[in-house]
Amino acid sequence: MNLEMHRKESETIIVCVNRLFDDLTQPFLEHRREDVEFLRMLLRHGNFDDIRELGHEIKGTAGAYGFPGMVKIGRLIEEAAMESMPEFLITMAAEVEDYLDRVEVVFK
Repeated sequence: MNLEMHRKESETIIVCVNRLFDDLTQPFLEHRREDVEFLRMLLRHGNFDDIRELGHEIKGTAGAYGFPGMVKIGRLIEEAAMESMPEFLITMAAEVEDYLDRVEVVFK
């Protein structure tokens, strides 16, 4: 599985989100933080089926809200779970945290 890492710790990720999602965006991002802990718990139990479902959910909701970077992360989580890749999934949990730490939402 190939993940291009373009991480620059100080680099802000700007995401333009439809103004219709103004009230929903912050709860969406907070839920993604909760997903990180859930992902780590599922990994401890080796529950790749639920991890795959979590990745699929992240991918779908991120796409609906307009977060393409999070769509990619969700897709990679989903694929890594299908291939039972725990080390990669640990990396992806850190990627979600990094993304959330750097994302800045601009409403259009």
